[in-house]
Amino acid sequence: KKLEAEGIFSLNKRPKPRGIQKIGIITAKEGAALQDVRRTIASRWPMAELFLFPATVQGKQAPASILKALDQADDAGLDAILLVRGGGSFEDLFCFNDENIARRLAHMKTYTVTGVGHEVDTTLADFAADQRTATPTAAAQWITPDQKEVWQWFEQKRAQLIQSMNARMDQAAARLLQYQSNPYLADPLSWAQKKELELAAVSTRLKSAQASFAAAQQNRLASLRLQLNRQSPQARIQVELVRLGQLDQMLGQSMQEFARGQRDRLCRNASLLDAYSPLKVLSRGYALVSAEGQLVYSTADIQAGALVDVRLHDGTLEAQVLKTNQGRSVTGKNDRHDVQEEQ
Repeated sequence: KKLEAEGIFSLNKRPKPRGIQKIGIITAKEGAALQDVRRTIASRWPMAELFLFPATVQGKQAPASILKALDQADDAGLDAILLVRGGGSFEDLFCFNDENIARRLAHMKTYTVTGVGHEVDTTLADFAADQRTATPTAAAQWITPDQKEVWQWFEQKRAQLIQSMNARMDQAAARLLQYQSNPYLADPLSWAQKKELELAAVSTRLKSAQASFAAAQQNRLASLRLQLNRQSPQARIQVELVRLGQLDQMLGQSMQEFARGQRDRLCRNASLLDAYSPLKVLSRGYALVSAEGQLVYSTADIQAGALVDVRLHDGTLEAQVLKTNQGRSVTGKNDRHDVQEEQ
């Protein structure tokens, strides 16, 4: 939990390098793990270069020895480093749980692989390394390709290359045959002379076609000019100008007649309006009586004591009705005292 909190196990793991050739091995010099790794690499990839960094892998001195070997291997410019040990008890493998070893593995600049103990054994070094394998043999297998598989891969690529080259050769042969059957390549001079004759014939036809086209266009242009002269707008413009002058003269006369008719009509309407003007009727001694804005047409429409407006030809009177007499004229001499004038 302490190392996990420091991020030792979550640091970015380096990917497996391509073309691993220089391999460092950190283990006991006389241990069985070293022999297993050598034997496995020799059978799988014998061209690899192996560099041993011996270390104590059991006991109290093991952590310091392993740390020293890790420092030496990390500075040796290798492609990968194997930290391996054969099987043993939990106590035998406990040195690989050292905190400093885990921290050093997490900060290595070289790709690291662990193979400690057997399948069921797991240490803190396994969690901190870039890759964990079950055993030293598995670590050697992980870090090296199988030469037989590589040989098969090369054979497959060789067959594909041969097939591709044969296909390209077939294409080149077909193209060569096509070139050889080409009349230009077979006899360039005859081909050029033939093409020269064809070009001369085409040039003659082109000149003839150009002359025919030019003559046809000249004839068409002459015809269009003749039609244009026939449809010249000059004569029509003169006719329309005369017609426009006549219409302008007729319009002026019509406007004068219309204005005289409107003046005569206005005079007649003014005479009729003056004849029927209510002011003239009032000037002959008549009056208009209204109460509350409504004209009074009958004595039945008004009550005694009501206020009325009396419109004369030269002004308005405000009066109060003292009483009403039906059937008698309100303008008689005997009834003049029935109306009281008010300012």
